[in-house]
Amino acid sequence: MAEEKVQNIFENAAAPVDFRFPAQVGGVAEYVAAEVLVSYFARYLFKIERRTLMELAAIHAVSIPLIGGLAAGFDDSNIFAYESPWGDQLMDGAKGVPAVFVAQYICNTALAGLHAPKLQFNDILVTAASKIITRPIISLVYPYLSDQMRTNLDTLEELFNGPQRGASRLKSDS
Repeated sequence: MAEEKVQNIFENAAAPVDFRFPAQVGGVAEYVAAEVLVSYFARYLFKIERRTLMELAAIHAVSIPLIGGLAAGFDDSNIFAYESPWGDQLMDGAKGVPAVFVAQYICNTALAGLHAPKLQFNDILVTAASKIITRPIISLVYPYLSDQMRTNLDTLEELFNGPQRGASRLKSDS
């Protein structure tokens, strides 16, 4: 039983980039690209510590396997996904904030070794705000995307709300 639990960790981490499911991989690429662009421009606009596009891409890519599991303690996402009301879009975006902070710590640990994270209020605020507003921005362009791109994003949404959320210990039983 312990082997199965350890194997689940690796399967969940690899699921977003499982090339047997090209729509899922495409959804990850689209979602990460949107998050990186919003974060990069927010950092530029508010003159916060600049990060390279590759560093931001690594952080947001590492956050993808964590989003569904860390958001399981919150209410279920709206069933209309990217076509839901703005309030639900903002809430769904906010559910990803813990994942991006954990991913940021993981990436910084990979670069600098074990450390106590340096907390800068401006950096935390811009990271959280850019993560939250990315979801409504994607929903703005969603109707104008090609069918394949919408399918990719919907497939990724199913990954967040399905296996990741269902396997999380943070999910309430009610």
